[in-house]
Amino acid sequence: MLVSNGGCSYVVSLQLISTAQTTLTVAAPQTITCTNPQVTLDASASVIPPGSTINWTTVGGTIVSGGTILTPVVSAGGTYTLTVTNVSQPGNLTCTYTTNVVVLQDKATPVATLVSSQPRICLGESVTLTASGGATYNWGGGLTGNGNTQVVSPTTTTVYTVFAVGANGCISATPATVTVQVGPPIAGLTASKLKICEGESVTLTATGGITYNWVGLTGNGNTQVVTPTITTEYSVYALGGNGCSSVDPAKVTIEVVPAIVSTLEDVYVCAGDNGTLDAGAGPKYTYLWSTGATTQTITTNLPGTYSVTISNGVCSKTFTAQLINPDLPQFTNVVYDNHVLTVTASNPTGGTLEYSIDGD
Repeated sequence: MLVSNGGCSYVVSLQLISTAQTTLTVAAPQTITCTNPQVTLDASASVIPPGSTINWTTVGGTIVSGGTILTPVVSAGGTYTLTVTNVSQPGNLTCTYTTNVVVLQDKATPVATLVSSQPRICLGESVTLTASGGATYNWGGGLTGNGNTQVVSPTTTTVYTVFAVGANGCISATPATVTVQVGPPIAGLTASKLKICEGESVTLTATGGITYNWVGLTGNGNTQVVTPTITTEYSVYALGGNGCSSVDPAKVTIEVVPAIVSTLEDVYVCAGDNGTLDAGAGPKYTYLWSTGATTQTITTNLPGTYSVTISNGVCSKTFTAQLINPDLPQFTNVVYDNHVLTVTASNPTGGTLEYSIDGD
């Protein structure tokens, strides 16, 4: 090459060095799963000049075991970097090429659950077992198939087991179990309330059967709404699907608490005098007056209407009464005739009037 600066000319020799072509191609790896615990980082389709240095590394620059070849095998998910370094001759020119590849990992272990349509059956009946938590299932106890349900007819009390298998092939660490008891049903009976006030209703709920035989009540469903007027015991038998009955009935007693009564009544006193309002005593009675008092009686000289709420721990009832200052009787006529004194007076309250002369 001729180079001139206007007055002088120089001949410069240049040598162009062509580096060997390097192309990195990495096939997409499979996902690491329980059934596919290792995958190959496959860069075998890459175009790499002979003599190049190959290194597979993880994040942080740690070299992968066996990572000096194009196809190492790894067993953990993560980001892997392929670095290829070649030295082109002549000139000892160093070139470096890199590419990344992400390996996914799915080793999530499913958790199996198992329920029975009935926990207890009569001999000859069947129940449906339903598993959940997996894509497929490995049933124990000689059951076949990998679906999530099984229909069984045990002749004795039996424990059934199942493992959940995930879509990734992972199997639950422990099996789910359920026990199906074979024998007459065992009846159970509960009540929404065990103590009620007179006139209240209560819901009875039976368990343990397919249908129920209520003692003294109609219907065969699992609930009854009753309104006892006195303390009453209720009983029910549980029936299995083929009609077998529980040996013993379930029982519950509903206590009807006596109605709250009060002796509270209006009190008449003269203006300025004290009057006592008495709510009356009763079993476990507690009191709350409109004045805030919590005693059985209150004493006041203020006329007006007073209320008290009486509770016995189960029921409560409110009663009212008045403290009244009555209108006083007034003389309306006085007549003295023929040595006879006749006095006429008003009687606003309608009570019995008493008379005295000169305070006698």
